[in-house]
Amino acid sequence: MWIIAKYILKNVSIKPVRSLLIIFCITICAIAAMVTLDMSKSVGEIMKQFMGNFGGSGEFIVTGSKEQLEFLEDASFPKSKMLQVMSYGDAFYSRIDGEYSFVKEHEIMLVGADMNQAAEFQIVSSANHLTSDQTIITKNFADQFLLKKGEKVHFHDVDGELHEFTIKDIENNAKELFGDQYALLSPEGMNELGIYDENVLVLLDVLDDKDIKSVKNLLEQRSKMISYQYLYDDELIEGETEQIKQIFSLILAICLLMVIFVTISVSNRIMCERMTVIGTFYSLGISKAKTLISVLSEMVFYGLCGGTIGVALYMSLRNTILEGAMQNIVEPGMQLMLPDIKIGSGLLVVLTACVIVCVCSIKPVLENCNVSIRDIIFNTKDTKYELRRARLICGSILFVLCVCCFIFQKDILVWIISFLGMGISMSLLYPYFIICIGKMLSTFYEKRGKYVSALAITEGYTKKNSVGTAVLIGTCTMLCFALFFISMGVVKSVDKDPGFDCDVQVSVEYGSKTDFEYLERQKDVSMVEYVYMFHDTVNVNGEECMLGVFCAPKSKEEWKGIRYFNDVAMPVNENEIVITKKLARRFDLKVGDHVTMEFLADMYLPVILNMKVSAISDNLDTEDFVISDDLYNRIYPENTLEYVNVFTKNPNEILDMILKYSASYICGDDTNTKESAIAKNKREAKNIVVILSVIMILGVVITFVGSSSNQMIAFESRKREFAMLLSSVMTRTQLAKTLVLETMYSTGIVMIIGYMASFLLVYPISRMLEEYNSSIILDIKTPLVVILMLVLWVVFSFLSIVPIRSMKKMNIAEEIKCE
Repeated sequence: MWIIAKYILKNVSIKPVRSLLIIFCITICAIAAMVTLDMSKSVGEIMKQFMGNFGGSGEFIVTGSKEQLEFLEDASFPKSKMLQVMSYGDAFYSRIDGEYSFVKEHEIMLVGADMNQAAEFQIVSSANHLTSDQTIITKNFADQFLLKKGEKVHFHDVDGELHEFTIKDIENNAKELFGDQYALLSPEGMNELGIYDENVLVLLDVLDDKDIKSVKNLLEQRSKMISYQYLYDDELIEGETEQIKQIFSLILAICLLMVIFVTISVSNRIMCERMTVIGTFYSLGISKAKTLISVLSEMVFYGLCGGTIGVALYMSLRNTILEGAMQNIVEPGMQLMLPDIKIGSGLLVVLTACVIVCVCSIKPVLENCNVSIRDIIFNTKDTKYELRRARLICGSILFVLCVCCFIFQKDILVWIISFLGMGISMSLLYPYFIICIGKMLSTFYEKRGKYVSALAITEGYTKKNSVGTAVLIGTCTMLCFALFFISMGVVKSVDKDPGFDCDVQVSVEYGSKTDFEYLERQKDVSMVEYVYMFHDTVNVNGEECMLGVFCAPKSKEEWKGIRYFNDVAMPVNENEIVITKKLARRFDLKVGDHVTMEFLADMYLPVILNMKVSAISDNLDTEDFVISDDLYNRIYPENTLEYVNVFTKNPNEILDMILKYSASYICGDDTNTKESAIAKNKREAKNIVVILSVIMILGVVITFVGSSSNQMIAFESRKREFAMLLSSVMTRTQLAKTLVLETMYSTGIVMIIGYMASFLLVYPISRMLEEYNSSIILDIKTPLVVILMLVLWVVFSFLSIVPIRSMKKMNIAEEIKCE
């Protein structure tokens, strides 16, 4: 046993660069695996914290009249804690710098609740007794209006009269349920303003999580009289978290492909080196079974080291990785209290890493362990590459299965598995393409008397080491071009497209047309458009969902500022709808189909209509639709503004004016000039391209180091052949030229094949992105493709330096003395 351990340590240390390469590959894959495994468990906890920041410890928000909510206190209702909240939207005014005739109006939410119960629900940091003339305001409220503890503020009652309140405290732990600027009052203080509890909002905290399902059912039974929301079941949040999981699963799949192919290629070369070790074991009387175990133990060592390092690195960087992955969901600066990761997850990843490297190595290990002692001693094992029928059959079947999954399946997990299968199938089929093309090129050069080129190509497709290196390079090329096409598609999709054609687009949060009519009177403004949309709970063919309902323009010319539906005819007839492709895909709708739609499905008086799909738009990747102007005004008489599109010669000045006079009505982050929106999109596209480029460069580096190792080992098995050529028909210069041509030809062939195979990987990736509202435009630019092809070709052609340097140091007489 000591002899086996001694040889393992010696074999690992004899080629440190190669050992570090394998360990590095497995480490990267282990980190990706840990992220993917941890994400499925931690995201739920993170989202609970996020929603806790939204509504405290409450799980349900229930609204209705006092009489309608009496059933919550019934003995039959599952045990729960309740916080009754009264709310009232008040106008709060502040001065505008440099203006004496105008003030800025802000909407402030007044919230009335029992402070002791509010503290239990974590709405306030600590219990505070409030008198009828005291209030607690949020920190954002205090910061914006420069208010301090002990100062006086004035709020309007229902009749518009002002009442004075003293600021007792400033709350730092504001809950997004009421916005970021609100004031807390006692129930008595709300009564002073004439606000009573006829219509109330109740936060519900179910004491036993097992009762949540039954609570949902009870609330659903009364959904026509009351409205409710389960905070931890928000559709948008679930979609975003699922997207994060699948993105990391895709990265894991790419990393796994790299590990598989590098390990298979390197293990083949390692086994060629280990022939003397195997012969030594045989000569000492060690059985083939023990020899097999000892050789595989080396691979287990690599898996154990790489897996352990990967798990340890992930554990140390866990907070940073998860916070980066969740940055689009959690609030800025929010401290995540991550759940403890189970030791079993880390052990599973390490064990899986060991299994993967053993599975990748088992074939070459078995082949080498069955070599006779005579062949081991005299090194007469045939190094010629031979095609096997099983390889062709397995590769073809796997290829067909993956194509069928891409076409007929919509499950993202199946696509990721098929993505892996496609990469493996192409690696199995690569040698057939290499040999077929190599034979044709070899014949071509022989007929023209270019025997050096013919010999170089022949060596490239007949030697095991050369074919193995070519397969590794081809797989890397396939992945690089797939990621390159995705990168270019992302840039094409968002780089120059701000999503609107006007000079300034205002995203309206509150307010009506009259609040923005002053823009029409500005001399530099040529036109102002008003786009109406309502986010409604709509029941579509029996399925309830939150959708965006656009009010169609009376003519197509009215929607010049947005191009969401400009690929379909406008206006829309009263009994017709225009839907987006995502909505059509969700409900399997086609042009001409009739659909039953229940508008205001969560209200007392829903509107049920039978609508006809008149057109499907490809210009918007959301679940929205358009109805006629008359129908929209009947269903939503409040005419909710979504966008104000401004056409002007001085967009920056108009934007400054909007931010100055209409700040309380708009969503500032989404109000931009066309130029600033383009710049923002470019930054986002750049971030995505940087991530994909890092993965590409990582793959090229790993492949280059792995291929260099292959070349070093290949030289050991071919140096006797080189010595014979140098002693008989070739000079060192001619042999060096042959080696360069061999590398260039074999690399060029597999890169062309890899380029064509990359399209097979782009399709499933684009389908995955499309499922998450991230459709990409595959605009393949030939000059960029040629440049990338040349760069990769030059990089991998440098692999010929390895055997050339070794050949120059070779002692010819020593190598041929036994011939």
